[in-house]
Amino acid sequence: DFPKETLNTKGIFIENICNISDNLFFNFSFRTQKHPNFGTHSVKNVGFSYIFKKTNTQFKFSYSEGFKSPSLYQLYEPLYGNQNLNPERSKGYQLNVIQDFKRCKFEVSYFHTEIKDMIDWVSTGLWTGRYENIGKSEINGTEFGLEIKALTNLKIYFGYNYLSPKNKTNSKILPRRAKNRFLFKIESVFDKLNTEFLISYTGDRFSDNENKIKLKPYFLANLSLIYKLNKNLNFFLRFENLFNEKYEEIHGYQSPKFSTYMGLKYKF
Repeated sequence: DFPKETLNTKGIFIENICNISDNLFFNFSFRTQKHPNFGTHSVKNVGFSYIFKKTNTQFKFSYSEGFKSPSLYQLYEPLYGNQNLNPERSKGYQLNVIQDFKRCKFEVSYFHTEIKDMIDWVSTGLWTGRYENIGKSEINGTEFGLEIKALTNLKIYFGYNYLSPKNKTNSKILPRRAKNRFLFKIESVFDKLNTEFLISYTGDRFSDNENKIKLKPYFLANLSLIYKLNKNLNFFLRFENLFNEKYEEIHGYQSPKFSTYMGLKYKF
C-alpha cells in the first residue's frame, strides 16, 4: 500500500511588469518558498523586450532560476521512491528574435539551461528501478517558427526544434528528449467553427540514462474542432493519433492509439 504522507509548503511570489516606453518592456519576479524537508529557497526571473517599430522587429531576453523539490511519489512510493533525493536547481537564459510582416511572422530563439541534481528514473533491471539524482545536466536548443496568414480566416504554421540535452556527469545524452522535432499546423475559423489540424514529427531518442535503448521516431496527426453554440457554451470534438501510429515515449510502455474525445465546455 502507498504510505500516507503530507507536505506543507509556504511561499511568497512578487512580480513587476513595467512598460518603460512604448517599445521597451521589462519584467521581474521573485519567489521564495519554505519546504519542510529542504529549507527556504529563493529564485528570480528577469526579462525584457525591445521593438524596432520601423522594421517591426522584436528582441526578447530572459533569465530564470528554478527550484523543484521531489514529489511525494518520487520520495515515498514503496517500490520506486527514494527518500534521499535532493531538490533540483536550475538556471538558464533565452534569446528570441521575432520579425512580423504583414501576412507572416518569423521567430527564432536560442535557450540554455543548467540543472543541478536533476531527478530522473534510473532503471536497475527489467521493469525495476527508482528515482535518482543523476548529477549536473545541460540543455541547449534552437527553435524556428514561421506563421503564415494564408487567408483572413486561415493560418499555417511551420516549426522546428533542435535540442542538445547532455548529462555533464557521465557525458551521456539525457533520455526521452529528441534531438529533432518538426511541426506543421493549420488553423481555420469559419463562422462559429474553429478547426485545427496538426502533424508533428519526433526524432529518435534514448529511453535510458545509459543510452543503451533507443526509441524509434514517429509521426502524430491530431484534429480538433470547436463549435460555438453561444457566447458561453462550446462543443468540442478531438481526434488524436489519426493514423493510429504505434510509438513509445518510454521503453516498454505503449502510447495511446487512435482516440476520440468530445464534450461541452461552458465559460462563466
